[in-house]
Amino acid sequence: MKSLLPRLKEVRERVRELGYWCPQISREHGGMGLSLVEYGLVSAVLGRCQLGHYAFNCQAPDAGNMEILIKHGTPEQKRAFLEPLLQGRIHSCFAMTEPERPGSNPTWMETSAVKDGQDYVINGRKWFTSSADGASFAIVMAVTDAEAGRYDRALRDRELALRCPPFGSKVKTAHDMGREYRVLSKLHKAYSPAPRPFFYCEDESVLGAPFYGMERVRGVILRKYLPPGLEIQPDTARRMSESFIDNLAVLHGLDFEGVGLGNLGKPEGYVARQITGWIKRYERSRTHELEE
Repeated sequence: MKSLLPRLKEVRERVRELGYWCPQISREHGGMGLSLVEYGLVSAVLGRCQLGHYAFNCQAPDAGNMEILIKHGTPEQKRAFLEPLLQGRIHSCFAMTEPERPGSNPTWMETSAVKDGQDYVINGRKWFTSSADGASFAIVMAVTDAEAGRYDRALRDRELALRCPPFGSKVKTAHDMGREYRVLSKLHKAYSPAPRPFFYCEDESVLGAPFYGMERVRGVILRKYLPPGLEIQPDTARRMSESFIDNLAVLHGLDFEGVGLGNLGKPEGYVARQITGWIKRYERSRTHELEE
């Protein structure tokens, strides 16, 4: 590898001159600013060569460590580690795997990080650390709240909700998880009460139907009967109803094309389709004729 370094340095300089440096990083930080899909296509080409990603300064684990430092690093950490990493002057490593623990499961880690003034004291053992040889610094995966449950350690204050269709027979076009996911993916950016979706799975062998995961929004679902212990006074009911109407007005006032939902539906003939469809459902639900 050492014999290749002079030639690799020339290649990396040429990549930088052409403007292809750090394709996964935003332009603000000296990269190309490609989207995830765009970077994936570039990465597929770079992967044909063992040193392709290195030549473009987007190799693991440096690529991920750059993003961590950009989002969560202190100004001092960014000056000491992020800037030279973005410039390709140093490389980093990522310490996650532990003895007797699978490296791919963060909920099973035993290494802890205990707050001590302005610092953290790390207790634990890591091995098979990616790119440790010659690394200038390491990012360590550790548990900061030992009292938290396994999955709370990974998610902290974030809760996820699983959305999947009900079991049994249903209308063909009802409970379209893919459609819901696409709507929320666009809507949550313009309408803050909408939950943010995180992933979508269309492989029915997993749960028996397509499903997606979204952030959990705490609240009360009002049905025919109120939940135990909940009483609603007339003034509260009025304010809730007004809030409901206000939110409907906000939703209908959104520029659906500007949000990115312009090609999702078929507005022409919508009312006619709804009336026809519900009449058919009504007819199919008939059990027997009643005597007049």
